[in-house]
Amino acid sequence: MLRVITMLVVMSASVLGTTSTAFAQAPGAVVYPAPEGETLSGDFTVTVAGQAAPVYVCRVSAMPFNQVWPGYQRPIDQTELASFVYWDMSAPVDVEVVSQRPVESVAIRPTARGIQPQVEGNRIRFHLDTPQQLTVEVNGWHKALHVFANPPAVTMPDPNAPGVRYFGPGIHRPGRMTLQSNETVYLAGGAVVYGCFEATGATNIKILGPGILDSSELERYFGLTDESKYLDNFGGCIHLVGCTNVTIDGPILRDPPLWCLSTFNCSEIQIAHIKLIGLWRYNADGIDLCNSRIDRHFSRFPEEELERINALVPGRPLMERHDVRGSLPRGTFFRSRLHADGELLSVRPDVYVLRTSDNQDFILNIEGGVYRETSIGFSFRKPECSVCGKDLRACDHIPGRTYGENLCHCVLRDVLEVIEGSVVASGSQGTRFVAGTRALRLDDALAAARRDFHTPIELGAGGLWEDE
Repeated sequence: MLRVITMLVVMSASVLGTTSTAFAQAPGAVVYPAPEGETLSGDFTVTVAGQAAPVYVCRVSAMPFNQVWPGYQRPIDQTELASFVYWDMSAPVDVEVVSQRPVESVAIRPTARGIQPQVEGNRIRFHLDTPQQLTVEVNGWHKALHVFANPPAVTMPDPNAPGVRYFGPGIHRPGRMTLQSNETVYLAGGAVVYGCFEATGATNIKILGPGILDSSELERYFGLTDESKYLDNFGGCIHLVGCTNVTIDGPILRDPPLWCLSTFNCSEIQIAHIKLIGLWRYNADGIDLCNSRIDRHFSRFPEEELERINALVPGRPLMERHDVRGSLPRGTFFRSRLHADGELLSVRPDVYVLRTSDNQDFILNIEGGVYRETSIGFSFRKPECSVCGKDLRACDHIPGRTYGENLCHCVLRDVLEVIEGSVVASGSQGTRFVAGTRALRLDDALAAARRDFHTPIELGAGGLWEDE
């Protein structure tokens, strides 16, 4: 069965806001001063409950597209600087944003929140009843202001306690940090930590606090070119392998060189109230839960979407590591079927790989059980909330939380395309090559696959260029 990759950015306490025509200053917000030396935004100033809140900058994509890792990085001229601001709130607050650009239009998204700002010149005012994440777009979506209105931060541990790594307000450059079992990291408000956290085989680890973890100064795979060492040398903001009982709560993750937050073969993971921003680089992803057992069920495909995937898989290429730009296919999926095992329904496509000299080692590793994990790249339109049926990006429910007797999770709706299937180092749960009997003889299956998906193209004097 092929693995389906689902990137779900778990936002913190995204609860419906309401509009208000009164903008009286009120208590209830905790604003953290920016550390000395940190570059701040020149596009906006923000006041929350009468307190000036520092506005940070991050590099984002200026182009409305992304792609899997193509073997080279997105050019800087396809990027721009956006802004973000954060604070903690325990009561309703009034917010004032002053734009340094002349204001022609303002949109606060998600628009489903119904927050209608008051605009006077270059001043934009709105009211928030509850913590949530928003964007304020002035004159379109370029150079937007991202608003992270957080619930109160988790209780700070004693900075001097054994096993605590405390990063107080200020700029820190520890670089690559390896966590051990029973360690707690706390990023205080006003802290900007340039580096990354990683752990292998650790238990009882925590990464907490409202501060910023920035990985922009790190290289992809720390500059290594030996692919066999990639899994242990990722270089994203947070990278965990084989860990148990993990809590990540609160931090802002900014500008990773590749997968922002990844877990491989982990269990008992709790991820809450984190914010991901500045994922402009190709292959930066978001949250990747790879072959990890999570104590909250985040997503599922309804049966009709599995049926659609089953119909779309035949004819798609078999790749390595989702590298659709830097390499050619190893094989082709030529048929697919739905497989029921009790209440578990799965998609089981068949693939053929030609026994050429180039593929000899590839086939040997599959048949020998070395290459076991698989993954599928796809696109879909709607992450539906299992509780209310609305788009999860526009409702106030949080996947993994229980509402009454209903455990909220993401229902993946409207699959648009199956792009490819890949052999990967670590797929999601249960995703692997499976043995099965052939409904067709091998030579008949290959003939059908070649007929349907590999029609030869004849090149001659005529054709595309004959009129030029």
